[in-house]
Amino acid sequence: MQEEPEVKDESKTPRRKHRRGLTRIAAACERCRRRKQKCDEKFPTCGPCAAVGANCVLSERLTVVAQASPDGDDALRDELRHLRAQVTDLSQRLAQEKERSASVTQNQELKHDSTSPWTTGQPERLGNAGHEAASAVKRRQSEFEQGYYGRILRPTFGTAHQSRVDAGDKSSAWSLWKDDHSVETPSEHPQAENIASHEDHGLALTNIFFDQRWPHLPILHKPSFMRERFEPFARGEELSGVGRLQLFMVFAIAALEQSRVKGKHSYSHRDLFNIAIRDLNSVLTSEDPECITSLLLLCMYGRTEPQSVNMWHTTGLALRIAIGVDLHRAESIRHMDLMQAEMSKRLFWGVYAMDRSMSIYLGRPLGIQDADINLPFPLQLTDEDLENMNHNTVLPRTRADVKDMSTFIHLIKLRKINAEIYRTFHSVTTNYLSGAELDRVRQDLYSQLNEWLITAPRYSFTTSMFQSPEWFQTAYHLAVISLYRPSYAQATPSIEALQLCADSSISLISCYGSLYAKNKVSYSFVALSAIFMAAVTMLYSLRASPQVRKDLTRQVIETNINSSLMLLRGISNGREVAERAAHVIQGLGNAVLSLFDNEGLHRTNTGNDANEKQNVDREFLSWFGLKSRMMKATAPAEIQGEQIQFPELGNMDGSDDPLATLSVDMAWEDLFAQGFGMDSSTGMDFFPHSGF
Repeated sequence: MQEEPEVKDESKTPRRKHRRGLTRIAAACERCRRRKQKCDEKFPTCGPCAAVGANCVLSERLTVVAQASPDGDDALRDELRHLRAQVTDLSQRLAQEKERSASVTQNQELKHDSTSPWTTGQPERLGNAGHEAASAVKRRQSEFEQGYYGRILRPTFGTAHQSRVDAGDKSSAWSLWKDDHSVETPSEHPQAENIASHEDHGLALTNIFFDQRWPHLPILHKPSFMRERFEPFARGEELSGVGRLQLFMVFAIAALEQSRVKGKHSYSHRDLFNIAIRDLNSVLTSEDPECITSLLLLCMYGRTEPQSVNMWHTTGLALRIAIGVDLHRAESIRHMDLMQAEMSKRLFWGVYAMDRSMSIYLGRPLGIQDADINLPFPLQLTDEDLENMNHNTVLPRTRADVKDMSTFIHLIKLRKINAEIYRTFHSVTTNYLSGAELDRVRQDLYSQLNEWLITAPRYSFTTSMFQSPEWFQTAYHLAVISLYRPSYAQATPSIEALQLCADSSISLISCYGSLYAKNKVSYSFVALSAIFMAAVTMLYSLRASPQVRKDLTRQVIETNINSSLMLLRGISNGREVAERAAHVIQGLGNAVLSLFDNEGLHRTNTGNDANEKQNVDREFLSWFGLKSRMMKATAPAEIQGEQIQFPELGNMDGSDDPLATLSVDMAWEDLFAQGFGMDSSTGMDFFPHSGF
């Protein structure tokens, strides 16, 4: 009988930790190897890592490497390893992008979806914990919007109670726009998302933007914009939040331009803007260049709709971000390729130009000084040049092209001159120069302005207002007015300065009239302020100087007054602010025209006449932002052999000098020509502070 084999009791036999013949994972991932757990080697994410949502990184420590064969297996293996690393990297980036998109979508649904349980608060679906979570999300979102979203969308010009500074001590823009609520509220549910696929209107608006507004601020690269923004949207693909905002801001800005010509299928720029700002919360979380670009697009829109965008805050935010990443330094672009370097230069100088414009028009400090900037200007290249040109063979164009940087570069040069004029003559704490030194500085700046005008680029044909000869003329004359009009450095201009002010003011009104006649001028608060300031300066020069009045006739002055009124009302499209400006010009114009009547020139000053002239003179300097400086002069003056001093006023600049001197020249001499009584008058009585 055959003996049966003995059966061993496996329960009593110790298990071997490593038995021969078991399959061993060839390449466990880093996490599984570190935790000494079994890895199923799934690619690109193994099972254990996927279960906990961990980052799965392949490891080569346990990989059995075969001997190299002479047929090139090593090269194939290296290529495979490289491709696997690329796939892993792309998978991680895709997961991050999906997570970010899901977060943005969730925030939007919490705000807009009325059927969501987060907004309806159904207890059977949420429970107490759900209610608390929903409240926390809403609270965080509300805090986020109040801190950034709402601040960017506040009006540029606040109401009177928001500032204790008298409007007469600010620029004309503040006084014109304060308490202006004439801009209508955009609709809550605009229906314009399908604009890109509706009769090519999206493409038409995009071309309008790049043809008409882009030359003034070329912060977008058109081929890249079309490839990354417009074309995917036209195909119905989903864009990122910042991409969608930039696309619809381009549409909204172009719709502003198109509003001059009422199209059959025109879209409301306010509806398009309202769609764009749905993604405003994604701007401040985007990369720095994209964030700056988005903020500047908001500013471009805000030039026309100052009640929709806080220009000062938004421009300052863009400038601070740009400085924070050293865009103002040439060293920041040293290791960039041609495309990155040129777009960085365009971006910074775009912020620079916007900052200079806003600071000067709003009467506030410059955001950065020229001495802190060593970044060169952009090269005079077109977007197509950047797209196709080898960076080793960059040759800027020798002739101006409507699609290159010639307009933008020339604008930057002007903003540099504007900033120097503002810093020297209009800063609140400007140092008073001697008469000879002040004349020397002014003459040097005037020469720079003349050279700038002479070297302005010329184009055979352009559809952009910013590339027309009239626009270069208006920018030049506006700078001349700023250089020679009453300022903190010199409150009482000379006869020559008044003559230049009158000539430039009349020329500026004429140039804007030419643009308006060609239907090329677009409404913006900058354009309206320029026309208004030109009219005020023209009337002031006539009011202050008999010599200027002698060179003109009453009919000529009436024509220029009527032209300015027509322009103010024509370009504003019925806005309340234009009527305010027209009312001021009409009143000052009537006061100045009375000087051309014989009885107005020779009659004796009665009490009523003197008070009326006081009010007119006070109002003129109030529009120049000099209300608090009207008693402060650059040099003593004598009236009938006596120097007038007002010890009770003290010094307007806060120094210890107890005396303030009133300087009287041609602007005020007719107030005293007939013996206006000063015995019982103080400085405060002479120039009452009840503003216009």
